[in-house]
Amino acid sequence: MDLYINDSKVSFTLEGEKTLAAVIAALESWLAEQKLLLVELKVNGEDYDQTLLKKNASLPLEAISEIRATATDLMGYEEIQVASLLNYFQRLKQALATIDKQSLEILLEGFAERKERLSLLFSDHPQFKADGATALQLDRLFAGTTYKMIRMWDQAALSQAQAICQTIITELEQRQQEYAKLATNSKKLFKTVLLKLKETVIKLSEVSLLLQTGKDNEAMQIIIAFTEMTQLFFQLVASSLIEEAELNQFATLSEEMNVHLKELLTAFQHKDYVLIGDLCEYELAPRLTKLLSFAEQHLAPA
Repeated sequence: MDLYINDSKVSFTLEGEKTLAAVIAALESWLAEQKLLLVELKVNGEDYDQTLLKKNASLPLEAISEIRATATDLMGYEEIQVASLLNYFQRLKQALATIDKQSLEILLEGFAERKERLSLLFSDHPQFKADGATALQLDRLFAGTTYKMIRMWDQAALSQAQAICQTIITELEQRQQEYAKLATNSKKLFKTVLLKLKETVIKLSEVSLLLQTGKDNEAMQIIIAFTEMTQLFFQLVASSLIEEAELNQFATLSEEMNVHLKELLTAFQHKDYVLIGDLCEYELAPRLTKLLSFAEQHLAPA
């Protein structure tokens, strides 16, 4: 069985799973450890939703040749939900304007699910809570409503229904803009961290000389900045990797770096300035260079 996550083939060790349901449960558990959510699934080239997955839960492992999963972090999952809901309410507004029978029947059939997803997405928004004005208006207009009922609405009711759709569309578009800003800021932050760490590689080689010439404070500032930026760098890279091989490689490089960071801390506690200088120049600087090269190769920040 071949497993792909976000179109990248990964090695996935099975531990006694013999059915499709067991494999997917194991996959979701593994993704959760990486702080990721399973959002789309294809089995043997066929799109699978929860209904189809439940129907074929007992499908034996031997019958599965390929699984393709799409995974994302929580913010990515919310972005998908926002885009889906935005599309739904834009279509609903348009269908109300034209009283399109086929579109309205399909859209109204899925209203309850969309309403629930909207409430979950905007759980902190007073208008969308169970007793919020927007939520109440939505229920009054669309809960249990049919195409035949809408055909009997007067122009005022139709206008009100389109207006409530537009209110939701505006909120969803605003949320999309917020996600876009976060994504842009994240990329800027990553580029800034990479740049500062590259500067730090050069400065680390100067620590030994600074200590030898009595400039302990300057040396300490370099070490502090290096430690803080390295930890932030670890978090940014680890949260962006998905392929298991890349995660393992990054974990190995990070562990090597952390071993020498602990040695550095001990050296500072014993005021062993010779060891501090050697660690910075011959152990930490080369490993940091490897980590930066790895990040640029696998993440290529825009």
